[in-house]
Amino acid sequence: MKQNIFPVEKVTQVLTNPENYRLLERIPENLDEARHLIGADIVGDEVEIIILDLETTGLDAAIDEIIEIGLVKALYSVSKKQITHVAQVGNYYEQPRSPITEEITHHTGITNEMVAGHKFDIGALMQWFDNDPIVIAHNAKFDRPFFEARFNLPEMRKLRWACSIADMHWLDFGFESQKLEYLLFKIGYFYNPHRALIDCLATLVLLCTIDGAFSRLLRNAAARQYTLRAIKAPYEAKDELSANKYKWNPESHLGKHWAKTVYEDEYDEALSHLRSLYTYNVDKIAVETTTSRERYK
Repeated sequence: MKQNIFPVEKVTQVLTNPENYRLLERIPENLDEARHLIGADIVGDEVEIIILDLETTGLDAAIDEIIEIGLVKALYSVSKKQITHVAQVGNYYEQPRSPITEEITHHTGITNEMVAGHKFDIGALMQWFDNDPIVIAHNAKFDRPFFEARFNLPEMRKLRWACSIADMHWLDFGFESQKLEYLLFKIGYFYNPHRALIDCLATLVLLCTIDGAFSRLLRNAAARQYTLRAIKAPYEAKDELSANKYKWNPESHLGKHWAKTVYEDEYDEALSHLRSLYTYNVDKIAVETTTSRERYK
């Protein structure tokens, strides 16, 4: 594919008709560049966050393996509602049991030669999480199961996780897609996706650039969530359940049922509405409570 380089020969046209053009800036790709994003001083009320991204040999955490881990450690000020320091970045490889396929190399850019002889240093990786940070992933439902399958240790399984997809509701911010590359493009940035550290830095730029994004993410991550399970719901309620964003679960230890997850401030109204749909068996409504330490497993 031909590399898309900025057409400097069009500068005169851009200056003449700037309304016809958009300028995209490359995201920071190392620690020093990332620190230039931050315009605030450390104030003392910071919480530690880790932005994490994985590249894997496939999509199934039960059989596929992590081949690259990217990490960014930063401090977030609760009072200023912004990042005040980017402390560390890291990128780690591991050679999988089976060779990386051409499809995965095409998708990620990671070759068998790049990972040959590499193995994750568990002790060094665990140090990233010493202070019980909030772990942020752009699709935690994918990353957390892989991470915990590889690092099956008690201290790694009780971390607090936040998802910059599920905990954000990007539509509320005016975006039509939650894809990371699209979100960055819409705010004036570009990058080469599907490399772990670069995706972490892209997530950092996204959350630092959009006003209110970091505070929304961390507030939602800290809140309890309630999963309402409509077991043996009346058949005639199926359209109403679907319209209210309940998802059908054909396989579950509870049997086939509809389910929906809501935050604390939505719970009372959602439960009342669900009860109103039952003409019988109202006792079949099940509710599960989760925190950031249990979500996205």
